[in-house]
Amino acid sequence: MANSVNHLRSTLIDKLMAINNEGYLEALNNLIDKSGVTKDTYSPTEAQTEMLMMSEQDIKHGLLFSQEKLDEEDLKWLDQL
Repeated sequence: MANSVNHLRSTLIDKLMAINNEGYLEALNNLIDKSGVTKDTYSPTEAQTEMLMMSEQDIKHGLLFSQEKLDEEDLKWLDQL
């Protein structure tokens, strides 16, 4: 059961990261706040912690891409299919 919960949590995080609509995110945040599920402290998995640390290093070293650059790369990739 723990693996399925972690998988679902990871899937939801991926989906949340793709949402750019501030109003939608605020509504989700309010829904979560009112549900009371945020009372427990969340502890990321070892793999998630490692990924976050790697991301911090990328930011520190300026290894970043703008959304526009990512969109361009996506279009190039899609054209190759």
